[in-house]
Amino acid sequence: TNAIKYAVGASDAVRVTVRIGGDDGIVSIEFRDNGPGYPDDVLRMERHNVGFDLVINIVNIGLRGSLYLRNDGGAVAVVRFPADAALISEVAETATIE
Repeated sequence: TNAIKYAVGASDAVRVTVRIGGDDGIVSIEFRDNGPGYPDDVLRMERHNVGFDLVINIVNIGLRGSLYLRNDGGAVAVVRFPADAALISEVAETATIE
């Protein structure tokens, strides 16, 4: 919902893209929007609030993974986490959802 909330007004149409992939035992999920991007303090992971801290804890502790943020024509968040071989083969067959 933050992608829609903060992208409103940035362009005529809000677009959120989710890509799911897997490689070498790692699942990668990319969320991308066409909004104004993240503020600098968010990119440096210096901003703390309940929602952001919750996401970081779920990714780092729950999934034993990593969260990467960047700006590239809008906000981009990439979550990477290990998965077993059965899950990787399912994820590798998943197409891009737009």
